[in-house]
Amino acid sequence: MIGASSFYHLTQTVAARLSTGSEARAIAQLTIWGAFSSPILIPLTELLRSWIGWRDTVRVSVVVVGVVLVVAAVFVDRDGASRSASPSASSRLALVGAWKEPLVRRYAFSSLASSFGTSIIMVLQIPAMVAGGLERSTAASFAGARGFAQLLGRLPLGRVLDTWSTRNVLIGAKLLVASGAVLLAFSGNVVVAVLFVIIGGVGIGAVSPLDGIYAREVLPAHDLGTLMGSMHFVGGFMSGIGPLVGAFVIDLTDRTWTGLLLASTTVVIGALSLVKSPRRARSR
Repeated sequence: MIGASSFYHLTQTVAARLSTGSEARAIAQLTIWGAFSSPILIPLTELLRSWIGWRDTVRVSVVVVGVVLVVAAVFVDRDGASRSASPSASSRLALVGAWKEPLVRRYAFSSLASSFGTSIIMVLQIPAMVAGGLERSTAASFAGARGFAQLLGRLPLGRVLDTWSTRNVLIGAKLLVASGAVLLAFSGNVVVAVLFVIIGGVGIGAVSPLDGIYAREVLPAHDLGTLMGSMHFVGGFMSGIGPLVGAFVIDLTDRTWTGLLLASTTVVIGALSLVKSPRRARSR
């Protein structure tokens, strides 16, 4: 329920509404703060678990999240939110109207393909390195470093987007993710593992804010929350079946790299679907 009600599909929408004229920068800054959550809170959670046990740690975590959401609900400046028009009368009308746009369909396909492929990478990052010959502790350290490297993909976004379009930067970020999957397939070598940490981390880190920024550009502003929530719902489904399909391919071929090749191919397809961007069917 926490993931469904308070993740980026909600917070990026709120950030965009509260930052009229600077939505891209607001979303990028939001995800930069988000990138700090794992390096800070995961070690603190483990420390708390060692003191009071895992059950009470879960309870404390839930209370903390609840307090944060209540504080946000009370203090978010709702009167300052930008609304270009009233929302559609129903979610169905919002989805049908948006789906008529070729631009939206390409964005949706690209996002879902990337969710599918990236989820395979996230699940296989440690097993792939171990299968390549690295010690499990070393592989875990590299996986943690990959998570921290996501910041490198988010911190410079403000300047990068001043030079290139969101769509082109998003395509580049997805190609970095696909390259990271290929590197992970050969990450039994420490040098290759380091390259995976940097390239894969930068790509995965950049995709999250760029997806939100690009969604703000292509989705109808008055239905942004509904459509972002719908994308998150379907994207979660794709993220769920990605590792299942990847694992099936690995078992079928008895090779870990085949699952990562599937992940890379899927993300590349998602990136290429944005290369030739059609015009909008109607102006907003």
